[in-house]
Amino acid sequence: AGLVKVRMKGDMAVAGVEIDPSLMQEPQEILEDLLAAAVNDAVRRAQSAAQECMASVAAGISLPDGFKMPI
Repeated sequence: AGLVKVRMKGDMAVAGVEIDPSLMQEPQEILEDLLAAAVNDAVRRAQSAAQECMASVAAGISLPDGFKMPI
C-alpha cells in the first residue's frame, strides 16, 4: 500500500485520490512526484484490466492470423 493512491475507472477517468496525511509535511515537489507515480500506476493497471477483459471476450472469436483487436 502506497502513501498516495489513485482510483481510476475503466475509461481512464480518475475516480478518487487518497493522500496519507503524513505527506502533508513533505515538500510540494515530493508530493507531486508521488501523485504522478500513482496516476501512472493506475493507468497501467486500468489498461492491463481492459486488455484482460478484451482477451477473455475475444477468446471464442475466430479471427484471421495477424489480426489485432483495437483497444
